[in-house]
Amino acid sequence: MSTFHPNRFIVLVLVSAVLVIGTVSAGASPRRPRLGPFIEEGSYYQGQTKCSPWAKPGVVAFQRMVLSAYPGTGAGSIGRACSVGGTSEHKEGRAWDWGVNVSNASQKAAAEDLLAWLAAEDRYGNTAAMGRRLGVMYAIWNKRIWFPGSGWRKYCVYRRGACRDPEDGDVRHPHTDHVHFSFTWDGAKKKTTFWNPKRTFATAASANPSGGVWVAGRNGGIRALGPAWSYGSKAGKALRQAIVDVEATPSGDGYWLLAGNGRAYAFGRAPKLRSPRDIRAADLTVTPTGQGYWILARGGRVLRFGDAPKLGSAATALGRAVALEPTPSGAGYWIVRSSGVVQAVGDAQHLGDASGEVVDLAATPTGLGYWVATADGKVTAFGDAQHLGAATNVPAGGIVELLPTGSGAGYWLVDAKAKARPFGDAAALQASYAQPFRATSVGEALDLIVE
Repeated sequence: MSTFHPNRFIVLVLVSAVLVIGTVSAGASPRRPRLGPFIEEGSYYQGQTKCSPWAKPGVVAFQRMVLSAYPGTGAGSIGRACSVGGTSEHKEGRAWDWGVNVSNASQKAAAEDLLAWLAAEDRYGNTAAMGRRLGVMYAIWNKRIWFPGSGWRKYCVYRRGACRDPEDGDVRHPHTDHVHFSFTWDGAKKKTTFWNPKRTFATAASANPSGGVWVAGRNGGIRALGPAWSYGSKAGKALRQAIVDVEATPSGDGYWLLAGNGRAYAFGRAPKLRSPRDIRAADLTVTPTGQGYWILARGGRVLRFGDAPKLGSAATALGRAVALEPTPSGAGYWIVRSSGVVQAVGDAQHLGDASGEVVDLAATPTGLGYWVATADGKVTAFGDAQHLGAATNVPAGGIVELLPTGSGAGYWLVDAKAKARPFGDAAALQASYAQPFRATSVGEALDLIVE
């Protein structure tokens, strides 16, 4: 249970006393960057474990953003001396006390506006979107505490002359003269999606035999469209390298996520196979058995794992390699370059090159044709592939994948906002799974928080 520390309480009162009490200039909620649908999937209570009280960059950036949006509020404090009071994220430079007072109408309105902005659902259906994207672990204001995963609850109630923990009666600061924000380490280090908006957009997609589609975000998140469900993701913690591809098993009972350095993460029943390190990876393609895969490097080199046969690479100066597509037999593949040049290896047949900013190549079920898609939505068909349409009004980030239907009489063009546009016999797909928010037990966190 939390414990009342007299020295800590006195310090908090003194700090609060020097906060600015004034009229807040008219302002608006903080400006947000252009964001896609992918977001942090989880958070957990990360209490103080060491002493490093200097302000961390994500906290400083948040402070500046808030003070700019709400002029006339107090800058408050971030760091705290390690010898003062009990356990606190202030002592790791990842907490901020914002100087607003509940007795000042304009400051109270500013606090409530910001807190509502952090807790609001975004256009993609992500709950507590800005709080999650900024890595806010919790906030305390006016005798209540807010967690992104569970919302508001009582922090303390006035009894016997003090604001007390409603469960054990311990004295707590009511936080009526400032808002306390604590951040996860990712948030404190400015590694969350708010500060890295490119990672909020889709990077690739893969279809399953049931007609559903998995779309992967650069942050490692998964959004499922139609008859598909999540087997897991890497969106719980910021990745060093962005995800560049997702590839389903042939049976649809799992998938791999490929990071930009070549590391492959297996989910569901996708077998865990070796993967390279420190290459500039572009694509991962599974063998027909599902027991192996090839990884394509941007230069055109192909690395094989599991039962993938050695068929050769295409490392030539023809532009960046963007996709590798196997033939139905698994004894060959096509490599397509960003310039539109198509290279055939093994039993794959060269049927023509495309033009434009190419992002993907997909083969027909017979292996006697293929489609080539560009970022602006153009589709070029070769061999027995049918041209069924192109995408229009493509958002920034463009088309990221072309996925044929099982019949070969349709395809989806998947864009950076995780929307799958159907053509031919491809069905219209709605999001069936948006990233949930998993958090540590609120009770556990409340027992540990001492602010």
